[in-house]
Amino acid sequence: MKSRTSLLNKALLSHFSSAIFWVTLIFLILNIISLPLILWLYQQQSNILQLETINKDFFLQLSSVQQVIGMSFAAIIGIILFNYLNNEAASDFMHSLPIKRNKILSHILLVGFSAIVIPLLITAIILGLQSLLFIDNLSLSTIALWFVYSIFTHVVIFTISVLTGFFVNGSFLHIQLIIMVLFLPLVLWTLIYSTAGLTFDGVSSRFSDYVEPILDITFPFVAIDQLVADFNLSLTITWAIVAIIFIILTFIVYKYRRNERVNLSFNFTWLKDILIAITTVAGMLALGTFVSFFIEHSLFISIIAYVVGALITFIIVEMLFQSSVKISFSLRTFSITIVTIIVFWLLFILSWNHYINSVPDKENIESVSITTDGNTMYQEPVDDFFEESYMFKSNRQAIENARNIHEIAVAEKDSPRLYNENSSPVMISYKLKDGHTKTLEFLTLDSDSKVMDLIDQQKNREYNMEEDMLLNMKNDRDLDTLAANETMIELDKNLVSDYKNKESDLQVLNPYIGNETGRISIEASDSSNYQTGQSSLYNPAILDNVEDEEYKLTDLMNIDETSEMYLLEIEEGEYKDFFKDFNSISLSKMKEEYDIQDVEDAPQVIQDLNDKGLDPSSGKLLIYGYPEYSADDLDEETAANMIYKIISIK
Repeated sequence: MKSRTSLLNKALLSHFSSAIFWVTLIFLILNIISLPLILWLYQQQSNILQLETINKDFFLQLSSVQQVIGMSFAAIIGIILFNYLNNEAASDFMHSLPIKRNKILSHILLVGFSAIVIPLLITAIILGLQSLLFIDNLSLSTIALWFVYSIFTHVVIFTISVLTGFFVNGSFLHIQLIIMVLFLPLVLWTLIYSTAGLTFDGVSSRFSDYVEPILDITFPFVAIDQLVADFNLSLTITWAIVAIIFIILTFIVYKYRRNERVNLSFNFTWLKDILIAITTVAGMLALGTFVSFFIEHSLFISIIAYVVGALITFIIVEMLFQSSVKISFSLRTFSITIVTIIVFWLLFILSWNHYINSVPDKENIESVSITTDGNTMYQEPVDDFFEESYMFKSNRQAIENARNIHEIAVAEKDSPRLYNENSSPVMISYKLKDGHTKTLEFLTLDSDSKVMDLIDQQKNREYNMEEDMLLNMKNDRDLDTLAANETMIELDKNLVSDYKNKESDLQVLNPYIGNETGRISIEASDSSNYQTGQSSLYNPAILDNVEDEEYKLTDLMNIDETSEMYLLEIEEGEYKDFFKDFNSISLSKMKEEYDIQDVEDAPQVIQDLNDKGLDPSSGKLLIYGYPEYSADDLDEETAANMIYKIISIK
């Protein structure tokens, strides 16, 4: 004869399983649609249209949609399974049964895990049959990897959903708390970063320089990113440990949860106070940053916006966090929120000031990068695409020079609100020996600042090998495209190795000629990365590796008979002043200082370029614009380098 306890356990399993049966069925159907059905349809189309072959990378990237569906499902069943805790009668009945709380929780977790695993297993079996029957490049090991990884991601979200359910009483509050746990850190940090960028000069405009630690604790991003990018085993293990800790905590919290608080919105008032305070800070920053972005020069209006944002957010959050229609404000909660805002602003100002103003000790610096070129400033190189030296110098002189530039920039910088057209952007990046990178971007330095002289001295001591894209690309890249970026002229994939073999042609160049003239924009891509950068036309390997022999030097230069062209013969001793002017004042003003002559016979110049080639040692410079482009309508203050290029000819 079966015991009553055994029958009760089966009744619990049946009860909780039936509660989520239809949701689980929908999850299974969506799984089948998002992966097996889509793969089948794609395979049918690929046979007709010659589309990309279904392989491991393609399959894992496609499965990111299923991950969103699965994680949403895991959160939903956590809400449904623990909904009985939000109803006084249901909660009293459940806890009056002759079964301990930890047994109830064990049954719920078992039902939840089963609801996750069974649909995934059925989907994996269908995918396995597809791989055996008609998808040749989709291996069973790849499907097994997806199956195990999906269980991991869904279970992590499920444990978060379960744990958060014990802190609140109400499905709507439960949903809010799940969203806050998953996304509030990222949202808050984004707002802090945006506010810092509007408050302090020196904050890099590349959000990626600051966001990585926050993304690592934003699990939905981690779950999808590891499918479409590189898999991080240590991060996965960390989150698995977190999930185990969450499960343990659910047993502890459930044990001490008091039934008589079921009519309250929060079971722990301290949690409500903390969430209201943090969310109020986020709302304050959101409105204040929005207003400050559009009204840049008014500090008073920005302060008013921050205050209004805090008040509005506090009222809205208090309304959302209460179970009754009537809003009752707590003096305790309001006081905690005010103290939190004051502490936040103190920490915000002190920490960002310290970050921007502190110059790393030279003993802790591995290499440095300094750039004023917007094309490279806002693009972050991919580590596995380039050598470690790309854009960074590691010699002692470069490191000391970067520290000096940093110190002067800190002394001369102003509020970003005072940015003007005469300011020159400067980005300083330190690679530190502890593995971290510190990046600063100053936007309010005057173009005649001493910083610019130091950068010029550093840049033009020698040809900048570190900033040459082709010299720093790894030879083992399986490139999909390699081309001249402006003209889209395709280049042979062997160019990278040939270019490096002729590196000596660049080392003998006058630094000003090599770094300021003859530059060509290169783009390269493989299956997962797209990068652009600058290289030198003075390296003959570029012209030698043009795939279509019909293209000539002038095609690579993006110049023809319709381009504006000027000639200048100049001595080496004049290079420094000339290029400083070229980068800061208009060509019309330069004509007053230098003997710049209009080209009268453009077709002859084009022919001579293609027949005779280049001569970086001639001192004869050709200044040219884009084809069919006139600078007549531009502002007289526009710097020449914004419109024209220079190359040294024979």
